Amino acid sequence: MPDFFPEAISSQSTEDQVSSVFHLIYQVAPPPNTYVDVNLQWPKHDLPLNADRYLVSWHTEYMDVDWLVRQCERVHPKPVLCITDWPCDAVSFGVTNLECETYTTVDKQIAILISKFGVPDHVDPPTFKISSLSSRVTQYKKFITAYLLQHFNPADMMLTWHAKVRKPDDNHGHPPGWPVLDSLDFSTLEQAQFVNREWDGFAPGFQPIDNGNWNVPGINLCAVNCTNETWHYNRTIWRSQEFEYPGPYLTEKTLKPLIAGRALLAIGQRHSHAWLQHLGFDNNFGYDLSFDQDSGDLSRITEIFKVIDTLNQRSLEDIYAGSKQACAHNLEWIKSGALTQRCNQINQQAREKISQWATK
Repeated sequence: MPDFFPEAISSQSTEDQVSSVFHLIYQVAPPPNTYVDVNLQWPKHDLPLNADRYLVSWHTEYMDVDWLVRQCERVHPKPVLCITDWPCDAVSFGVTNLECETYTTVDKQIAILISKFGVPDHVDPPTFKISSLSSRVTQYKKFITAYLLQHFNPADMMLTWHAKVRKPDDNHGHPPGWPVLDSLDFSTLEQAQFVNREWDGFAPGFQPIDNGNWNVPGINLCAVNCTNETWHYNRTIWRSQEFEYPGPYLTEKTLKPLIAGRALLAIGQRHSHAWLQHLGFDNNFGYDLSFDQDSGDLSRITEIFKVIDTLNQRSLEDIYAGSKQACAHNLEWIKSGALTQRCNQINQQAREKISQWATK
């Protein structure tokens, strides 16, 4: 299985395939008389116009906002239910036939990673302060890697940079007027590729399951793990209006340090730490996480740089002591089954909406 869950598209899959994937994720049957697309990746198809209502969902890839709104406009006024792994406000999309529900699969994804890579019986003291592991090139990964190379003691970190560009539009910079970002020396990234598969465990082909190994030095030897999520965007101009992308979108990059019993620094969308807290995790790692409230991508990353400066100045022993209690809680939260119970509580509303959708 290349991803945590398969994708099932009603117009391309059999009814049994759609039903199987739907039940795998939601533990209920798909609503009758509804066109269903489950766990979409980056869809290229259009919704058929002959259905009475529609249900689409995203869990392991980020949602295609443009596609979703375009399809809602095509099938209007027929109702569309969108289920995502992260909070999503239907009103922000500007279409009247859309409803959104959150159904988190974080517990299921963690269970799949543990079944493949295990879970630690105990956590040893770390030997490095911080890690930053990157395979694909994106804006935030460029920023964080360049900043660490220029400002962090190299003896205290484990860093990889594969410099792989999957889409040229991912490799973008920033507008002028941001002194900290203007001062970054990106030539250090162009001159060399810092690749050590023993450190980061990245597998060729960018498969989330294979890349979910927490038991690698770049994760379990480091007190703090930069999560380096590929989709980190929040506030933007979309359809000529201010818009904030729904989120936070979290992947195996964020889940690995939780399983390893290590602290994490969310290099991704805002509210990443807040959402983990909502799931029952403890974010009290001993450093300032106020940046997590900032919806501005450029301002948020500059605040993250300040956290990195603080970690650079503190001793490894101090960082470990400040995060040890929260990390122990997070690992026990996973192992005890409390995470699954919490996710079931959160997901109950979405299950009720699915059952009601049949009578919409």
